[in-house]
Amino acid sequence: MISKVDLYEDGLEEYPQSGVVVGNAAMILWFVLGAIACWFFNPWIGLIYLIAAFIIVYIIFKKIVCTNCYYYGKRCHLGWGILSSKMFNKGDIKLFQTSIGLKVAAPTYGLLMIVPILLILISMYQDFDYYKVIVLVLLIIVTGYSAGAERKKACGNCKMRKICPGSAVK
Repeated sequence: MISKVDLYEDGLEEYPQSGVVVGNAAMILWFVLGAIACWFFNPWIGLIYLIAAFIIVYIIFKKIVCTNCYYYGKRCHLGWGILSSKMFNKGDIKLFQTSIGLKVAAPTYGLLMIVPILLILISMYQDFDYYKVIVLVLLIIVTGYSAGAERKKACGNCKMRKICPGSAVK
């Protein structure tokens, strides 16, 4: 099955555990900071953001993206191949490129970045507070790291990089 898919042969078979820990810590910090940013606007929106972010990223995307990935059952850069294999049956790697998950991943992650930033900016306009500035700056740093440096490094070592439309390197 895999032999018919054009994999990046120099990609890692499995990613180091240390990278998985750092990557997930950054992702969790992003969601917590995003929830705090939303909370400044409205506490209920903050709670909904936090719950939705975790459900979408740690459950739904594991089903609609990770089940069809080469790293299913293996440690990808975030360890999600292993997580996915614990929750869902294996899919078909040939369906990876056309999965609905890849079509909705970029807009979803974009919203998870933009919504809290917009809401905290509105909140700062309504009632300025230096704590909001600190949260905003940290949120921008963490999302920038996750969406930029970490993603580029992870994609550079990924066996799926040649066929993944979301790859940060080609």
